[in-house]
Amino acid sequence: MKFNFSLDAALIITALTALLYLVAQVFLAGYISIFGADITVLNLTVQDKLYYGFLKSLVHTLYFTLALFVLFIAVPSIFNNFGGNIWLHKKLQNLRVAIHKDTKHRPVIHNSSFELEKALLHKDFKERAFLSCLNLSDNLGVRSAELRKLI
Repeated sequence: MKFNFSLDAALIITALTALLYLVAQVFLAGYISIFGADITVLNLTVQDKLYYGFLKSLVHTLYFTLALFVLFIAVPSIFNNFGGNIWLHKKLQNLRVAIHKDTKHRPVIHNSSFELEKALLHKDFKERAFLSCLNLSDNLGVRSAELRKLI
């Protein structure tokens, strides 16, 4: 399935208009609700709401545009003009060498400690059973020599 998407002027203007209308609607509704009134009392047109939205979001829009400019134009040009590509290439080469350096390393299984404890418990089971029988026999008054003969 092929998905074509083109960002043309109509789509940008539609999105911007919706954003400005939404900003104005939310701002005016919040401002008017303090006085216990509804926004329909103002009887504003769509054009007036777009103006309010533009005025309220102008500063944020300018900051966002400036951030995009710095991110996509200024930083790459500074990076390319001052040898950033060579520096980045060296860093990536060093990282690649560090990753492939220790190829014999095997990662630890996440539940290996559980398996180790299980093996140790099974190994020590006979000793623990014998010691608990001795302890029980001492409490019951049976001689441990007789118990050892039985085991």
